[in-house]
Amino acid sequence: MTDGSQPLSNPKHERFALLLAQGEVSAAEAYRQCIASNKASAATIETEGPALARSPQVALRIAWIKSQVDEKAKERAEGTVLSILEKRLMAARICRAKPSDARMDNPDCELVMTKMGPVALFPSKAAMIKIDNDLAGEGSEAKGNDAMAELLKRLRK
Repeated sequence: MTDGSQPLSNPKHERFALLLAQGEVSAAEAYRQCIASNKASAATIETEGPALARSPQVALRIAWIKSQVDEKAKERAEGTVLSILEKRLMAARICRAKPSDARMDNPDCELVMTKMGPVALFPSKAAMIKIDNDLAGEGSEAKGNDAMAELLKRLRK
């Protein structure tokens, strides 16, 4: 018996395990989607789905997949992966920053090499607004901001 880290040899069983590990469907529904033929009765699906989920190799595989998802969630919680909220807060912080806050030790600044040496600069505020809009699901506003930035560029010339 394996530890569940290897895909199941039967591709239909593997897909079944993946669906169940996601936690969005019942064992019967996963069985219906992945394994049952069109001729299978509802009663068969209702009994065979849970039975397959309890089978040792499938149960191990489901548990292993869930553990990997839990590990990713733990990494995110521990700060190794930025959440959407963290990205949006960073964009807001950069947009609200005063130019005098640009320092070499400011983690929101980028270091740019010039002829006079390295200079700390904030990323483009327009770019941060676009990123925030995209993360908020408001891509159309981001496109509007791009158009406004382009118009301002033309007016300044």
